[in-house]
Amino acid sequence: KLESFDPATGDVVGVHAVDDTASVEAAVARARAAAGGWAGLGFDARAEVLAQWRAVLTRRMAQLADVVH
Repeated sequence: KLESFDPATGDVVGVHAVDDTASVEAAVARARAAAGGWAGLGFDARAEVLAQWRAVLTRRMAQLADVVH
């Protein structure tokens, strides 16, 4: 396990599981498969997806700031 600490207080603020080699390899395989689909979209389609994502982020900026805070 990996513990995250608040640097101001030293308190533990989160505990995260550390995956084994097989889990990491499976995650990398899934990421590679997803990247192939992304690359297959072509430039214009990727630009459109990113523009849509930018619009979502812009609309929800205050909510995202609350989450990060």
